[in-house]
Amino acid sequence: IDSMKQSRKLVLTYCKFGQEPYTISVTPYAIKVFKQRWYMVAKNEKRSTPSIYALDRIVSIEETDERFELPENFDTECFFKDYYGVLCNTGDKAERIVIRAYPPFTYYLRTLPLHHSQKELASTPEYADFELFLHPTFDFLQELFSQINEIEVLEPASLRKEIKELTTEIMNLYDNNE
Repeated sequence: IDSMKQSRKLVLTYCKFGQEPYTISVTPYAIKVFKQRWYMVAKNEKRSTPSIYALDRIVSIEETDERFELPENFDTECFFKDYYGVLCNTGDKAERIVIRAYPPFTYYLRTLPLHHSQKELASTPEYADFELFLHPTFDFLQELFSQINEIEVLEPASLRKEIKELTTEIMNLYDNNE
């Protein structure tokens, strides 16, 4: 945070899960908390768009004397606008997603939407349909799976198919280990 305030670049050694650590120079743009983890949005000189770095995976960090200017057009809120969590720049396009929720999860979605774009489309005593417009990233799929027995993906067909395939993999995992 001090480096962002002072507009100073950082050199960090970063270690993704299951990989070897690497050292890189970054320009820190913003900090975001998601699911009890802190993340840094930073521009890596080797990439054209900002990257996300989990702070708990930073092995070492050093502030440099090199200064930077935050691009005028960078807005953290806009950067994450079409995403559920912190995974972004996946190459996928944001798309219309419709999920059907069954009670009691319908009440949860009404009081704590999954995404700012969420709208309730229809409601019956048995279910409610919700529309969201976002990138269907891995962290969004994880959220759907956390309530898999109380929701159903209706659209798009590709996401519905992906959920079905993952569910089949889960069933096979449990069937093979009995």
